[in-house]
Amino acid sequence: MEWIGPNKVMGGKMVRQSTPYKESCKWRGYSLFEVLLVLAILCGLAAVAAPNVLRYSREQALVESGARVQGGLASARLRAIESGVEYQFRYEPGGDSFVVIPLEIAKTQTASAGDVKKSVGLSGKGNGAGAADVGTGVYRQPSATAGMLERLVTFEAAEGAVMEGLPEIALRDIAAETKLTDKKWSRPLVFRSTGSASNAVYRLRGQGGAELTIEVRGLTGATKVGSVTYRGKTKQPGGDVQPVPVTP
Repeated sequence: MEWIGPNKVMGGKMVRQSTPYKESCKWRGYSLFEVLLVLAILCGLAAVAAPNVLRYSREQALVESGARVQGGLASARLRAIESGVEYQFRYEPGGDSFVVIPLEIAKTQTASAGDVKKSVGLSGKGNGAGAADVGTGVYRQPSATAGMLERLVTFEAAEGAVMEGLPEIALRDIAAETKLTDKKWSRPLVFRSTGSASNAVYRLRGQGGAELTIEVRGLTGATKVGSVTYRGKTKQPGGDVQPVPVTP
């Protein structure tokens, strides 16, 4: 027998020889053309997917910011109900911050029997609202909190809207007070101890013309977050963007 697979018998000894099959199995590198072709395909796929990824990112930032504002409004309502003190919600027009603070700023003081509790409001007028420690007779300022929107998302600055600053005492319970005292704030939305407020609409603006609307129902104080819109267009559940119908 002359051949046994890739080996050959010569002089009674088995000699390994190369075969065309073995030569064909040797590894070789990719050519420059093949590398460029793969890169071109990847770039094409990225170009097709990029707009959808960016739009999704913008919408998620608005949705997250809307949830934060809704949480702030709900916090103001709940604090007012639980403490019996009117709370206010304010936002920074054209900015990304909002605060939830008592409407009236109570002075910390020791009250004896028969003393009348005094409180100083943001306008300088008092109405006797405040939180009292019945055991010690010390009146303490109810807690305050603040929040921020997602990056590149801001509150709409309505044309001609009145903006005003807040005194440091109103923000003393907030860790970032040094940054908040320099800001200008909207007029307050007041939540009463019954949980009611006034009707209000807040609009958040993101990149690419995206925006989100948050509505407050005054009678119940409940909030409703709308869907993401694009300056006259609305994103439908199916993902398509359709014009918003105009009601005469």
